[in-house]
Amino acid sequence: MSTEWQIRPSYKFDLASICNLFTGRENYKKLHKEGWEKFQNLFTESKEHIKVAEMLNKQGFLVSSALIAIFDSYEYNGQDIQEICRIAEESELRETVLRSYFVDNKILSPEQWKEYSPILPELTSMARYVHQAGFKEYWLEHCQPEIEQRCEEYLSEARKYPILQAVNRLLGEKYARNGEHIFLYPCKFAAPYGSSLAHQGFVSDIRWGMETTVAIALHELMHPPFSRDKLKRIAEELIEDDLVIEARELLPPYYYPTPVFFIEENIVEGAHIYLAEKMGVEKNPLEYFLKHDKGSHVLSVIIYEALKGGMADEGHTIEEVVEDLMAKGVLQPGAIKDRYCQIYEKAGLLDKVPFD
Repeated sequence: MSTEWQIRPSYKFDLASICNLFTGRENYKKLHKEGWEKFQNLFTESKEHIKVAEMLNKQGFLVSSALIAIFDSYEYNGQDIQEICRIAEESELRETVLRSYFVDNKILSPEQWKEYSPILPELTSMARYVHQAGFKEYWLEHCQPEIEQRCEEYLSEARKYPILQAVNRLLGEKYARNGEHIFLYPCKFAAPYGSSLAHQGFVSDIRWGMETTVAIALHELMHPPFSRDKLKRIAEELIEDDLVIEARELLPPYYYPTPVFFIEENIVEGAHIYLAEKMGVEKNPLEYFLKHDKGSHVLSVIIYEALKGGMADEGHTIEEVVEDLMAKGVLQPGAIKDRYCQIYEKAGLLDKVPFD
């Protein structure tokens, strides 16, 4: 089975992405200086939209990711955003189309859906506000041509990367992604995040080269690595480890705010970096772990080492690798720091780790 790449611009996903600027966070303003300067008044004058953005961030949800998920739920990629906003704002559509998308795709549990569904109309109101303030015209004139050129460049390189085959070998038959297509939507305002979509799609940023884009695809397609119920059980155990607690405290509270989010990200990152190295798009995995998210993904290091040490070549899935490491006492509270430090000591990088 080959990997067929479909690469195209998406106004709706860029609209969702630029809404991160409502948070006023300095990294967004720096990364998207042009957009911030053009629409600064827009992102500073609407107090109600700023309040919603800040509330979501405090709870660990990105404005862009939430809006991208809403927009992804509906088969529409046009430029009139009114139609797509209806699915969040009309209660019948919200409780059918959107609930099915969020719950069936395991983005939210049924309980979380009840908690968050009332704010979805506020999110689409935010997107409509930006859309109607001239962003559509700006995007068509200044962004779309650049994105289309980038799509052509990506497509010329993409075919040499068998993403789906690699991901499915680690996921195993039970959790394998179906079909042969990957859908990539390069955006002007997505950085610093990629976002996964249903049906093997993801959002990236045009500033990133193809190697970085491939690594993002590997990462996003590995979510979730196995069942959410099992992830929850594993997270409840591993989150009690002293090194994991210390590592999580390196990050702001709005990063991975629940144990499940944090542990899942660790597992996925260990797998995606292993695959990225195999494909030649990550040259220094152990140094990557030290730099990314302030070196907080300590479990990723151990999972990567197990995969590279032979478990992947023996045909084990990522689920089996994690279970094996836990059964052998490697991934157990109280034991994690020893293995983590052994790996970095062997690599001659122990003095670089962000822990005493």
